[in-house]
Amino acid sequence: MIKKPLERHRLFRIITWVWLAILTILLLLPGRDIPRIDLDLGIPIDKLVHFTSLFIATGSFFLSIHWEENKHRVKIILGLIFYGIFMEFFQHILQKSRAFEVADIIANLTGVLSAVLLYIIVGKIIKN
Repeated sequence: MIKKPLERHRLFRIITWVWLAILTILLLLPGRDIPRIDLDLGIPIDKLVHFTSLFIATGSFFLSIHWEENKHRVKIILGLIFYGIFMEFFQHILQKSRAFEVADIIANLTGVLSAVLLYIIVGKIIKN
């Protein structure tokens, strides 16, 4: 069991970087190598994947820092927003079978901002 906050933050930092490495590899796979999943959710599954991936990355990065470290939160938010934008460009540049989609960037951005919003709400509940 991890008791010290510093150790917990370090563990989340490692988990986050591993997650981003895996995510980067998956995002750069050729389109034909990605399994097709048909779920009737009302939104395309790939948009849900983009949203969830960046939501998890943002949340785990936030868990890897101390609550008071505002300057790091801003860097994390901006870094992940740029990551989502650049990965969409790189997908199309490196894998011609992958299309550039503004909707994917919006899903990435929504994932980041939703995690930030949840973090703020939970932080206020915990502080009170």
